[in-house]
Amino acid sequence: MDLINNLKPLMSIKPAAYGVGTTNGSSLDAANFREVALHFGLGTIDAGNTVAFKLQDSDDNATWADVVGAATPAYDSTSSDKDNFQLGSRLRYRRAAGSAKRYLRVVQTVTGAGSVRTYAQLTAGKASQAPV
Repeated sequence: MDLINNLKPLMSIKPAAYGVGTTNGSSLDAANFREVALHFGLGTIDAGNTVAFKLQDSDDNATWADVVGAATPAYDSTSSDKDNFQLGSRLRYRRAAGSAKRYLRVVQTVTGAGSVRTYAQLTAGKASQAPV
């Protein structure tokens, strides 16, 4: 497979320490792709904090809605991959044929009182035309 011409990665939420609140990631234009995977890494999670991710889609890159069934559980300081920035595909999104929902983004929510070190990347694949 010719990965360079068939995949489009985007660092939606850059690696950093994030405090309590919601972070909207950068959006990915997935117009020419049939699938998008969310990859994320978890670093140090302060005791009492949690972090969760979800996907949102949009047809105009301005008005966003949650993608049904595209949310992770909340991870906390006892999660098995919390200290090693493990990369994992946790969510996969398949665009329906003819869907106007062209844009995707990651939304990260941190709860508690401290911070969480994390990042999230979207990778679009199964391009309808190459190169991308």
